[in-house]
Amino acid sequence: MKKKHLFLGTVLSLLVIMLLVNYIENNEAAVNTSQVVESYGGDRGMYKATVTFDMFPAKKASNVKVMVVYPNDTIEYHDVSSPDGHYLLNITKNVEGFTLDKSKGKSPEFLITWISGDKKRIRYVSSSAR
Repeated sequence: MKKKHLFLGTVLSLLVIMLLVNYIENNEAAVNTSQVVESYGGDRGMYKATVTFDMFPAKKASNVKVMVVYPNDTIEYHDVSSPDGHYLLNITKNVEGFTLDKSKGKSPEFLITWISGDKKRIRYVSSSAR
């Protein structure tokens, strides 16, 4: 009877280890927290934003970028990197050519894109001031 329990315990332990390894291998890198803090320079037409986000590096994320979509449909891509999973991007832009109006939803939008495993991921970052 003891041999039977020992055998079943060993089989169950191996099964749990296999499931844990499978979970770790299939887990994707993901954005845990994200924030945008914006400021406007008034008559000088300067726009400043700080984008911060944290990624849980279960699998290494590659090709991490922040995409900024301005109200005039201008799109900018910014490469970001981090050794510890905490990302920071500072943006300063002269926006005299178009109107920024947060009350009407006319302010830049931010998207984080990255590749985890063989899949491309995307996450919207909302402004803390909206």
